[in-house]
Amino acid sequence: MNAKKKHRKRFVPPRWLVELVAGLARLWRLTWQPRFRDPLQVIDRERPWPFIFVMWHNRLSLMTTPFPLHLRRGASVLVSASQDGETATRGANAFAFHAFRGSSSRGGVAALHDLRRVLESNRSVILTVDGPRGPRYEPQPGAVLLAEQTGVPIVPFCLNAFQRWELRSWDRHQLPRFFATAEVATGRPLYIPPNLTAEERERHRQRLRSALLRVTLDDRDPGWAPPAGQVQAVTAAGCWRLLPGLDAATAQTLVDAHAAALAAGTTAVLKNDRKRALTRVVHAGRSWVVKEYRRPGPWGPFRADARAWRQNQRLHGWDMPVPACPGWLRGRDGRGWLILEDVGQTSLYWALKLAPPERHGRLLQYAATIIARLQRRRIWHRDLKVGNFLCDEAAVGRPAMHLVDLDDVRFGAADTAARRARNLAAFVTSAQAFTASPRAWRRFWAAYRRESGFSKPELAAVRACLAERLGTPF
Repeated sequence: MNAKKKHRKRFVPPRWLVELVAGLARLWRLTWQPRFRDPLQVIDRERPWPFIFVMWHNRLSLMTTPFPLHLRRGASVLVSASQDGETATRGANAFAFHAFRGSSSRGGVAALHDLRRVLESNRSVILTVDGPRGPRYEPQPGAVLLAEQTGVPIVPFCLNAFQRWELRSWDRHQLPRFFATAEVATGRPLYIPPNLTAEERERHRQRLRSALLRVTLDDRDPGWAPPAGQVQAVTAAGCWRLLPGLDAATAQTLVDAHAAALAAGTTAVLKNDRKRALTRVVHAGRSWVVKEYRRPGPWGPFRADARAWRQNQRLHGWDMPVPACPGWLRGRDGRGWLILEDVGQTSLYWALKLAPPERHGRLLQYAATIIARLQRRRIWHRDLKVGNFLCDEAAVGRPAMHLVDLDDVRFGAADTAARRARNLAAFVTSAQAFTASPRAWRRFWAAYRRESGFSKPELAAVRACLAERLGTPF
């Protein structure tokens, strides 16, 4: 007969120790610089109607951010039913949150009934939708099911620290550094209709995930994974990284043709200076652009060619309008080469210069759509100008437009009206030299407003900052 397996009882800190740690956390919190991005002012409501606040598991330490006391007293936090949950319960109570036990893996049905009772008593609830076991940034269906049964709206809710430490846990738990900027961001409420099928419930779960990612600032790329099928090949020229559809022999042929074009000085040379060289190469009926990085720069992941490769893959993986980059060569002499698809023959600079004035509005509209899509994901291209937008005039229907020169792109930066305006000002300044038509710029702003999804106060703040930078009303 097998002996019963003995489980060692986990340490549960006494209440005085929890109060001591909570006091130290309050002192730690005083060094933070809080910032609120709450367009609908859900947090500031004195008597908020019940909401289902959802957040990521790796932001729990930021719950000490100074929320209004009435919100903390009027919200209940779902804590795991495991032994570790007792410590979390005492910590939540120390910060005036009401905590009760239950999770998707332990007591899920009972916890769902408790949550319904809490909402019926006119109290809000806070849920970590990707806990307690993950995967990270992948919400479980519990919040959607609760909203379906109660009719209470879901509010995407994220706590972002711009200077932080990250633990080596499954969720990469985040701890803000001293004197860090801590942002509390909320999205638009999501209403879930009743009596959903399994397919409809899954669609709303993906909708919730997208809404949460829109308020999440994380330079570790939430919602993005490295491209599948990536291979590494070592040749005499150096180390290749290749995606499906491009082999090492073809890639080496393109690099050799690039070197031959530079030596001959043909019209295929697009740029040739001390830092970079670009050529257009046609091989097997397909056109490519080969970009050479001549300065090695700092070692490791901060090199220009490595940064450009990764940033291109991130943007292309998010279906942003950027050229595909199926190959990267790190040469043995320290130089780097990127192989990009050829996405167009004409830059927006020449398109605006040669097109009739009545066509300028349509071209600016396409550019505004790209800029708004980037800003909506908190992506900042620091060199936005008409020369970095490429148009394919031969495309069927609307002309295809892509953004190039991705060497200076920042992900997950602080999102403010001043930063958005500064990002827009560079493009507007370079485009105003070609068109001053009020109608064209009205189409530009309408496309930006429609694609960005910002509220009217946010758009008004951007326009005010933009007018201040340009010196004229916009």
